[in-house]
Amino acid sequence: TVGEWSAAPECSSRCGQSEKFQSREVLCTSFATNLAVEPVKCLAAEPLSEVLVCNATEPCLPGAANWTVGAWQAAPACSTDCGHQQTYNAREVICADIASGAAVDDSNCDGAKPVSRTLACQATANCSGGGGPAMDWKIGEWGPIPNCSTECGQHQSYKTREVVCAVTSTGAVVDDQHCSVDGEKPSSRELACQATVDCPKVSWRLGPWGVVSKCPTECGYPQTYKVRAVVCAETSSGAVLDDSLCKEAKPDSHAVACQPTAACPDPPFRPPMNWKVGPWGSAAACSTDCGRQATYKAREVVCVTSTGAVVEDQHCSDEKPESSILACAATQACPEFNWTVGEWSAAPECSSRCGQSEKFQSREVLCTSFATNLAVEPVKCLAAEPLSEVLVCNATEPCLPGAANWTVGAWQAAPACSTDCGHQQTYNAREVICADIASGAAVDDSNCDGAKPVSRTLACQATANCSGGGGPAMDWKIGEWGPIPNCSTECGQHQSYKTREVVCAVTSTGAVVDDQHCSVDGEKPSSRELACQATVDCPKVSWRLGPWGVVSKCPTECGYPQTYKVRAVVCAETSSGAVLDDSLCKEAKPDSHAVACQPTAACPDPPFRPPMNWKVGPWGSAAACSTDCGRQATYKAREVVCVTSTGAVVEDQHCSDEKPESSIL
Repeated sequence: TVGEWSAAPECSSRCGQSEKFQSREVLCTSFATNLAVEPVKCLAAEPLSEVLVCNATEPCLPGAANWTVGAWQAAPACSTDCGHQQTYNAREVICADIASGAAVDDSNCDGAKPVSRTLACQATANCSGGGGPAMDWKIGEWGPIPNCSTECGQHQSYKTREVVCAVTSTGAVVDDQHCSVDGEKPSSRELACQATVDCPKVSWRLGPWGVVSKCPTECGYPQTYKVRAVVCAETSSGAVLDDSLCKEAKPDSHAVACQPTAACPDPPFRPPMNWKVGPWGSAAACSTDCGRQATYKAREVVCVTSTGAVVEDQHCSDEKPESSILACAATQACPEFNWTVGEWSAAPECSSRCGQSEKFQSREVLCTSFATNLAVEPVKCLAAEPLSEVLVCNATEPCLPGAANWTVGAWQAAPACSTDCGHQQTYNAREVICADIASGAAVDDSNCDGAKPVSRTLACQATANCSGGGGPAMDWKIGEWGPIPNCSTECGQHQSYKTREVVCAVTSTGAVVDDQHCSVDGEKPSSRELACQATVDCPKVSWRLGPWGVVSKCPTECGYPQTYKVRAVVCAETSSGAVLDDSLCKEAKPDSHAVACQPTAACPDPPFRPPMNWKVGPWGSAAACSTDCGRQATYKAREVVCVTSTGAVVEDQHCSDEKPESSIL
């Protein structure tokens, strides 16, 4: 549902004018109730809610700024309290950089600063005895922090906030003089960004004056000149840049060499003149660094007489050849913030066993300031974040259902060794479980191959023996149960376990000791418990074989390839006959082709190739689809074979057209 367009704004012709729009309300509404609902419920494309009416008419010079004004904030109703001098409507007025929108110093904006407040009401009563309402500075939130410019030169930008004097009880804005008696007005702006970006050092580079031949004496010659190359170049590299980057006046590239000779009598004489083109100058190597100016290569192009004297360009009637061409395009301006990446970590060693865990190489990726090279918040980098890790190892082959491997946790360091008597040993410990590769659920240790990895290492030995048999108290330390895994829904029998850490520990310090110190008081509590046990029936499947196709009489003509008899071979559910994916039948697939006729002799020139085409049979019937959970996808199939004009079946490669589908879901 769309509303009416707002009134069209007035466009400005000044440089860098902000875009201005007409807008309208666009809502997603219920057809039944006409009430607004979430926009995602409207499936059609959303109509435009605004259209561009005004746009900048010309670019602004770097550093150009103008006044930006906020919306008026209406003053509250006038008060009759004594001493309430005036209240004001207020708005924010800042001098903002046109390119970035950042607040800059007011001196950068032309013209008088627009008013930031207008009188709303005057006081209605005076106070007797000097009393009056309490007034204080009302301080707003800081506005957004602007980005520093990345153009060359020095830059400053500011964050701003509203600071007004207001009546404490009503919030009415009054003149600043009513608050300044209690102290200085808090700052309404603060330096947010200061940066200096080096500008390339440029200057005019002058070539030598060309050699002047003897001045002509014949009639009809125009004024002639001596010339030199004058280009704007980067001082350090000599790269030729656009003339606009050299701010000083461009030196002359022409100087008068000879005055014109007398006009010729009738018929007029005009000496032949043509363009003289010099070789291209060398260009500096191109750089891909951001913020680089476009560079050029140049050559001398002058209009000359037949004697080689240089004259003004207007005397050559042909189009003047180019005197400069682009050598290196300008690169994109450097972003204020960009990604800085470190070196990749050492590559991990990959395993070739099934279901191997993924392994990665990693590197540090930071968002840094172009001006300071210091790390900042990642959201300030607008480009896509570079990869901080890459997959180096992945499982090389799928694991069979029920495959498991050892999973080890991080080492938990033992506490500092104790000198208490009877403290035999303490250990660093880690969790080691046998886990199902597909689900990660803990299973019985017998499902894992190889020796179980160690779950603890000795941290320290006892330093003193106890006299009289005493010693610190020790007991089983029992952790929380880990997450309860989901049972697999694949066909077959499944068990999974939840686990917890159970260790023998010194009661006073928590130091892990050998289990034998706790087992004297009773059996060790279980560290795992059956969480899930399920049996899911697997469908009974087998290869279903169709009858061999009829073989017509073997061809005797020359040029026929080997021909075959064929039969349908599909993987099917035994009970319903539903056609399944071939991967579900584990036995080797029986042959669907058998040789019927050997190839005939090759034909003499010119070669003969019998015409061959795809022969497509009818679709087989499909089993009724079921909505029961855990059902496999089923298919319907048809025979598709390549045949000669006599109906003999040949290999698929002899049919040039794309093979039609032989099964569909």
